[in-house]
Amino acid sequence: MYFPDNTQILGDPAYPLESWLLVAYKDNGHLSAQQRRYNTKLSMTCSVIERAVAFLKGRFRRLKTLDMNRTDLIPKTVMACCTLHNFCLQVERADSLDDFIQEGHEDAGVSQVTECSDQTRSAIVKRNRICSGF
Repeated sequence: MYFPDNTQILGDPAYPLESWLLVAYKDNGHLSAQQRRYNTKLSMTCSVIERAVAFLKGRFRRLKTLDMNRTDLIPKTVMACCTLHNFCLQVERADSLDDFIQEGHEDAGVSQVTECSDQTRSAIVKRNRICSGF
């Protein structure tokens, strides 16, 4: 298992809820205040992540064409880009960084994944437990 019970990744609503992948509650008009707060915090966090990924894709165009069959190289390539990015931040002006973010968003064709109808009980319990902390 890649993600032990106390860890998870965040996903947008296009993905199914899994014990290791947290997504927003479906807004059917009957969400509790706590569930709406959870969705808001999840959305805000995902926005930060999306902005960071768009920035890296704009700065390091190699990330747009990673060979997804070489899963052994993907983490190394991303980490190398993050390291180079941190070095660049030490010498660049902050106002020039928005250009990279815009370029990274231009190619962001996110494929939609249909929601699974058989969401696991453990994933629902885990999301509810995290939501109750808000």
